[in-house]
Amino acid sequence: MGNVAPFQKEKLIMSILFNPKRADAKGIKDSLKTHWGEFSFESPVMPFHHTKYYENEMGSFLDRFFVCFLALTEPDSLSEIKIRTTELEKECFSSPDGNRYVNLDPGLLSPGKLILASTKNYSHRIPLKNGIYAEVTMMYEKKEWRDLPWTYPDYKTTEIRTILSQIRSL
Repeated sequence: MGNVAPFQKEKLIMSILFNPKRADAKGIKDSLKTHWGEFSFESPVMPFHHTKYYENEMGSFLDRFFVCFLALTEPDSLSEIKIRTTELEKECFSSPDGNRYVNLDPGLLSPGKLILASTKNYSHRIPLKNGIYAEVTMMYEKKEWRDLPWTYPDYKTTEIRTILSQIRSL
């Protein structure tokens, strides 16, 4: 029989997708540091061209970068973090018509998996609380990241896998 024990803290990571004509990476990073503290990792800013899903709301020619926070995070706080990132998008990174120009996607990275938070329910997502869901997006086994049937195409790229491995090594 298993024993109930506290969760192990995990690395809070964030994928930041943004319109560089409306926001700059430094301003976004400063806002994130205000809420979650210093970074232990920052990826380079790279063009985002994997889907047109965000174009109607955010425009075209989007950029993306990842950050990882220095402090470890309690896994059961992921829903509150996602709610706060959604509020930040509305309060700080939206135009008067309500369209975002920054998309903040928090997740938790542990030695064996990457979990992402979402406001959208699908068959593979688990409800956390307050309308927030979580999914295991990728697993780490046999010294490499492994896709799942629902892994986003951009997370399947060597570029993103390298970033996740760099963060994992921290």
